[in-house]
Amino acid sequence: MAPLLAVALLLGAGWILRDALGLEWSATSIRETVAGFGAWGPLIYVALFPLRLLGLVPGPLLLTAGGLAFPPLLATLYGGVGLSLPSLAIWAVVRHIGPERVLPPSMPGLETALKLVRSPAGAWGVAIGSAYPVVVGPTLQLAAALAAMPLLPFALAVVSGSLVRAGTYALFGNAIVEGRGLLIAALVLLAVCLLPLAFPATRAHLREILRARAKREPMG
Repeated sequence: MAPLLAVALLLGAGWILRDALGLEWSATSIRETVAGFGAWGPLIYVALFPLRLLGLVPGPLLLTAGGLAFPPLLATLYGGVGLSLPSLAIWAVVRHIGPERVLPPSMPGLETALKLVRSPAGAWGVAIGSAYPVVVGPTLQLAAALAAMPLLPFALAVVSGSLVRAGTYALFGNAIVEGRGLLIAALVLLAVCLLPLAFPATRAHLREILRARAKREPMG
């Protein structure tokens, strides 16, 4: 009961904060909000990232807004910090409360993710998942916390992967601002999304996730 109440309170606080800041599902809106705080803008930008986990602000828009609001290097740094801190907080909560009390009853791909993070290449899997532009990192990160991955390898994997992911979107957002190289930036982003599919292990992992989802969907 307590975890459900905590989630409800977080969602309510997130909605209030989003309405108070006037955020819309737009990278331009996020950039204008951050710019309106002047020197406090970077701190406000990083503070927005927990809203991503609540589904109140899409992650790609938030990361692209970083490229619109800051130079690429700073956008990468701020975005990497913003992505990493909530993930480290989730690891701490899971370890404190206990995996059996936070294990979701049904989450597509979680069983496969648990197998991956328990393998010798588990930390590499978390790093690659955290770096991937499309959202697969949270599932692997949650699985790593549930599997009791030690803090140091978990933190190194999450931070390194988050910096790569933030940098990819920062360059894309910066290309929009500069008005040049936008097509190239979009193609690079697409290539990064498709690159993991070149590896047989990734394709096999994706097939397992799709099969798990198909089993959970009602027939007819």
